[in-house]
Amino acid sequence: MPRRKGHAAEAAVEIEAFSRWRILLRKPDFQKHLNLLRRQYGEWVLGPPITHYTLDFDDPTMIFEDGTEVPRQTEGKISRREVDLYEHDCDDNDPMVGRLTGAWDDFNSQWDIKLPKVALTDGFPNLSPNTVEQWSRAGALQANLVQAPVRARHSWGTWWELEVNLGYPLDVLLETIKKELTKATEGGRGRRRRDKLDYYLQVYDRAKLGERFSVIAHGLKKKVSTIKSAYLAIGRMIVSFDPKAQPKMPSRHNQAPPAKNQVALLDFDPTTHMAQCRQCSEAETFDAMCEVAKAYSEQEVRGQRELPLAHLGAFGDEEVDWS
Repeated sequence: MPRRKGHAAEAAVEIEAFSRWRILLRKPDFQKHLNLLRRQYGEWVLGPPITHYTLDFDDPTMIFEDGTEVPRQTEGKISRREVDLYEHDCDDNDPMVGRLTGAWDDFNSQWDIKLPKVALTDGFPNLSPNTVEQWSRAGALQANLVQAPVRARHSWGTWWELEVNLGYPLDVLLETIKKELTKATEGGRGRRRRDKLDYYLQVYDRAKLGERFSVIAHGLKKKVSTIKSAYLAIGRMIVSFDPKAQPKMPSRHNQAPPAKNQVALLDFDPTTHMAQCRQCSEAETFDAMCEVAKAYSEQEVRGQRELPLAHLGAFGDEEVDWS
């Protein structure tokens, strides 16, 4: 594949980030954690002003031999409604915005995103299958939702330390690194697979809201068996999705043997299963499917370590008609 350059690489980063966000929105654990954080913030924001520190880099208290400066720190108070986790330095032990014990920082760290404060306010409803599309379309939530592919951490003279997010494709990383280096020294896979993701998420959302598979199939002009296979595949992907996982090369020497309850699922194929299982072929909802199919869709997949768009290649171009 030719290496993506310039705007193509930036577009690929945006597509990957937005796709990760859309997957997270549908992950049950993420929904519960976000709604809990919203409740915590709603109670916390009603409290009195909290300790806030202003840092003055123009009047440092200490300068080390390598040029590193320790800024002068002034303590003050700030209204809780005005606090911005990414701009204000507050008491490290504050239960909401503290760097050590804060629920907001813990949430962002666990899900590897930078959640804007607007997501915690009454301007958005609680996240659920009924509101997931509203969250997906919200322009106020599109910036900084997912960690950038490359970011600078520290610099010492001519030395520059970078953090590289290995979850992104290699060509995107190379182009982003080149762009960052240029700034420092000077002072079509995405489209097709995004279409795939759109299709799978439509199937998942409609089924979650109680629509029968036959109704979904009619609306999307697909076979009912194809809709069922798609639902099982995207359900498995959402349960398995780990936004903080790093790519790992498979090795037969370090793979743990599967658990007993996983052995029956190793060769499970959603497409062929629909043709062979009478219960699933007659099922109109996920709850009516057989226990093996439900176990497959709800089981976490250990070892899948790529972004959502990369996962879509595993759903099977041969089994599903993408025309």
